[in-house]
Amino acid sequence: MTSLSLHNTISNSDLSFEDKALLVYRYQYQNNPSYRQFVDLVRYNDFEPHHVEEIPFFPISLFKEVSIKSGAWDSELTFTSSGTTQMTRSQHHVKDGQWYLKNAEHIWQKRFGPLSDYVFLSLLPNYHDNPSSSLLYMIRHFMLNSQIGEEHYFVNDEQGLHDAIERYKLKAKRIVLFGVSFALLDYVERYQHSDVSQLKVVETGGMKKNRQEITRQALHSALAEGFEGATIASEYGMTECLSQIYCTDGANFNLNDRMRILISDPTDPGTLLPINRRGKINIIDLANIDTISFIATDDLGLANTDGDVEILGRLDASDLRGCNYLI
Repeated sequence: MTSLSLHNTISNSDLSFEDKALLVYRYQYQNNPSYRQFVDLVRYNDFEPHHVEEIPFFPISLFKEVSIKSGAWDSELTFTSSGTTQMTRSQHHVKDGQWYLKNAEHIWQKRFGPLSDYVFLSLLPNYHDNPSSSLLYMIRHFMLNSQIGEEHYFVNDEQGLHDAIERYKLKAKRIVLFGVSFALLDYVERYQHSDVSQLKVVETGGMKKNRQEITRQALHSALAEGFEGATIASEYGMTECLSQIYCTDGANFNLNDRMRILISDPTDPGTLLPINRRGKINIIDLANIDTISFIATDDLGLANTDGDVEILGRLDASDLRGCNYLI
């Protein structure tokens, strides 16, 4: 099976998620030297899983150490994780930028509807320090394919953001504001909006060190007071994954047809935990066909009876990155 045929396969609604994942595993084991070496070390040569629970998950830290590719190809672009200049950052090589954008749009549309239904605004000041941010790449695409097709970034312009929300409110536009958590909290301490039921605020995690850590429920509550009547949502994504999941109730992230999460014992990665047990988040991201779809993260979470997942923060001793300040 080729990379191109796999791209078509994961869009095939007649196949189960497990069938797709096993096909992707076989392709990546055969074509990704780093993953093959890892599997051979933790299992044995030519290991063949029969269920997704048996597939080994590749440590996310290795994105900082080696170039992760399934097959031989030139990178169209490379996403880089956030962090300080002293930190070694993860790099995710991308074979086809349009595939990433098409996948992100597919996930958003199945969850919230077409991009053309919305006006997209951005309050992501720290992300603009990283021009290789996958999130900024996605949001720019959302903006250009929105109802008005314009880019709206508010890096150091809270007054401009306030005016834009009020302006589009008067025009009865459906608005989406993507914002990093600390910037959104700073904003609602200075500005308040009433009766903005057509607004969806999507926080992407990230708290400054000088801010007290709070729960996601407390964050959503604070934002709901500042944006009266708005829907408060969260996005969970990362440099190493081409897919995203979203939460709209302050706790539970809804999985989709491209991403699944399995929870394992932090001290024994091969042992999966039952529902409602806290453990290490392992991601299956089918969109990562050309790199690696099976990733053991440094995040903590639990699966619930509805099949959704709570993201509880970072495991101890992990590098500070992305959503690590939001516990």
